[in-house]
Amino acid sequence: MLTDPKGLALSPAAYGMLFVPQSICAIICSFGGAIVTRRFGVRVTLLTGFAATTIAMALMTASAVLGADHAAAYAVLLCATSGLGIGFALVTPTLNVLAGTLDPDNRDRAVLVVNALLGGSAAAAPLLLIVFVEQLNASWAPIYMTQRLGSSVAEGSIALALFWAIATAARVAFAVFGRIFAPAAVFRTLPFVLAAAFALLAVLPARGAPVLGIATFALAGLGVSALLPLVLSFSEQSMAAEATSATGVVFAVYLVGYGVAAFGVGPLEHRGMTLPAIDGMAVGFACIVAVLAFAIVKTSGERT
Repeated sequence: MLTDPKGLALSPAAYGMLFVPQSICAIICSFGGAIVTRRFGVRVTLLTGFAATTIAMALMTASAVLGADHAAAYAVLLCATSGLGIGFALVTPTLNVLAGTLDPDNRDRAVLVVNALLGGSAAAAPLLLIVFVEQLNASWAPIYMTQRLGSSVAEGSIALALFWAIATAARVAFAVFGRIFAPAAVFRTLPFVLAAAFALLAVLPARGAPVLGIATFALAGLGVSALLPLVLSFSEQSMAAEATSATGVVFAVYLVGYGVAAFGVGPLEHRGMTLPAIDGMAVGFACIVAVLAFAIVKTSGERT
């Protein structure tokens, strides 16, 4: 809807710019969320986050009404993504902390379940939108599918949905079968899975079979599935007295990476880099994550 020539016709750089206010607001609120929680309580923090998200949805709707005036619609979209960032940063870390307090003896499992619910929503959204929209570009995954592999918009949406579906299913599996999938071992293994997915995206042939792209994004979903939930859980356990602050800081660092990745693709494409080349570069970052995973997890049963 945002990049479609019949819609707002945003360029890759303009599309990526939408993530900048979202990321900035999310990072600020991740740090400030702990202060709000300590002063006003968890309930106020959650309600504030829900209110910000509601306002963002209203602004998204307003941007559609202003479709003919692209400049005004784009300004409204920037405000909307800011609201999304605020809501995301206030609600998600709070839910992760609450999950740990509800089941303190199985904190890893509780946090994985919460994030599985979040991932389930993300998986359902692209599939639901296919029913109502004939043209859909929800993130860089569908854009890769349509530009690189020449797939249909629906196939691109399926790739995005399957990415989140596999991420969600893996979180559930790791939570339910915690005795089989030791959290530390999972944390050490997943970065290599993610690196493999990036490598495949870098070498898939142009105009190749869309099913290869869909399968690769499913593999990427497995690779990212438990990394964030586990690092949040590890930080809560290591700094139990400052769990809310620790979670907020970790989440803020995550959002920095999210913002760089979401925004950075557009300018890189503008300078001549292709999406496969960017994915190939990301293999190196996944390998860095693998090194860090071994550095912060001492043994299979002991965490720093």
